[in-house]
This record gives sequence, C-alpha cells and structure tokens, in this order.
Amino acid sequence: MDQIEAARRWAAALSEPTEEHKDALGAVLADAVVSATPLGVSEGSADVLAGFGRSPLADALATATWSDPVEDGGGVAMTATFAPGAPVGGLTLRFGFDDAGRIARADTALVPAPPPEPVRVKMTDAMRGAVNGALLNRTPVIVAYVDAGGQPHLSFRGSTQVLSDDDRPDATASLATASRSRSTVTVTRSFRALMSHILP
Repeated sequence: MDQIEAARRWAAALSEPTEEHKDALGAVLADAVVSATPLGVSEGSADVLAGFGRSPLADALATATWSDPVEDGGGVAMTATFAPGAPVGGLTLRFGFDDAGRIARADTALVPAPPPEPVRVKMTDAMRGAVNGALLNRTPVIVAYVDAGGQPHLSFRGSTQVLSDDDRPDATASLATASRSRSTVTVTRSFRALMSHILP
C-alpha cells in the first residue's frame, strides 16, 4: 500500500467520516494500529475507526484545508489548517507504518490559533466616565505593559484621562515607548471597580 495514499485516506475520513471513507481507511490500517491525540489514545483498528466523526473539532475538520502528505523520517506527515475563528489553528499528523505499508501509528498534535485581528475601540460615554472619574471614585486605573526589553510592568495611573478614541489614555514616556515597540498594553480599572460593573 502506498503510504502517501494511506495518509490521504485518513485525512478524508477525518474531514468527512462517511462509511465509505472509513471503509477505505480501514483497508490500510494495521490490526493493532494506535492513534494518539491530545484527547487520548485509541488502540486497534475497530476503536480507531469508531472515533472518526466524534471529535469536538468535527465542524472545523469538515472545512479544513489539508497539505499534501510528505515523507518524514520513515513516516508521512501532513497538516490540516482550520478556517479563521476555529478554537485552534489546525492539526499536524504523523503516520508510522508496518512492513506491509499499513498505518501502524498516527500521532496528532494541535496547532495554536493565530492571534485575532486587532479591533478598533470606540469609546462610549460610559467608558469615558469610568476612566476619567476613576481617581475620584477611588478606583484608579491600572496599566500593564511590556517594555522594549520584554520586561513586564504593572502600575496605578491615577491621572489617566481619555483624550480620544485613537490616543492612548496615558501619556507617560515609558508607556508610549512600549506601545510603539510592542503594542502590548492593557488598561483596566481596579478589581473593585470591575466587579461593580459585573455584579448588581
């Protein structure tokens, strides 16, 4: 059995776990095949095939884009890339084979999802009031950022004011530098202030 074709059959059964696809895959599985995924290990062709279609990522797999299988260190590897918005970025699979060319082992690993696209913030009157009045309310703003050297910083900024939707709400040099270099800036009010907006 061609190893590349065997890997393609696995991908087809993951994307569309019909009986036809699972039967085609079953023909290229070793009797004692082992499938290892982040959710656990299945052993034996019957148990492995029974797991197809039951994955919590079934919807993402149905629309995944698959790479061509490639030979990799005596086995075959391939990657599934999920559509934007999926809980993870995709999967990497590596297959090992027995002497007859049947799949003897399949190892699956998750690929992290890429970071979401930045969203433009529109400051509402309520948000402006919460920031501008934070010091008088005894709930000062807390700013967390990472400087150009990768060092994290956390501090109270009692004089923080909203200037506009586009400007950073704090004009100190260190924060401005961090914003330009890494854009890793988090602004929040104190825990008590946050809870007052969550709880009645």
